[in-house]
Amino acid sequence: MNAIIDAALSRIRTVILLFCLAIIVGLSSLSSIPKESTPDISIPLAYVSIRHEGISPEDADRILYQPMHKELKSLDGLKEITSTASEGHLSIQLEFQSDIDIDEALVDVREAVDAAKGELPAATDEPKVKEINLSLFPVMVVGLAGNVDERVLFAVANEVLKAYWKPRFRETGKKWPRSSSIPPNWTATTSTMAPYSH
Repeated sequence: MNAIIDAALSRIRTVILLFCLAIIVGLSSLSSIPKESTPDISIPLAYVSIRHEGISPEDADRILYQPMHKELKSLDGLKEITSTASEGHLSIQLEFQSDIDIDEALVDVREAVDAAKGELPAATDEPKVKEINLSLFPVMVVGLAGNVDERVLFAVANEVLKAYWKPRFRETGKKWPRSSSIPPNWTATTSTMAPYSH
């Protein structure tokens, strides 16, 4: 160890040159790395919705959730199960490990739900299985209200979005649409603004 330190001290100019070179390479790499202001976060999530008219939350947990949990708990790559029971409805959210293919996981979830359906009451509606895609959730919701005409509110909403988003579009290199002051992949109403996916 002492020999390495002595060699470095005896060649101090070479060490400083290598250190400066490492900093330059690091800074150039940092500037060339692609960056997104709102990156697409991919978390494998599935959602099971079960409706049963008139069932209480306690009965939904006992009669609907328990048979489902028995089948769902053994799914490959399952990280967490969260259920919410309410009047006439049970929802189950399944979170999988990040390396799991969500399409394959959905197939497994549907098979498990089909296996558990035989234990559900006859009056229970057909369970629905869906993917939860976080990229479809609103990044920002703007609510406007006032005792004015809807066209005025819509115009104000347009101006707010234009003032906020146009400079950020320039930073990303995207072109602002000339036909509208609302960014692409946005929908607007007189009260809320939220992104959507095609």
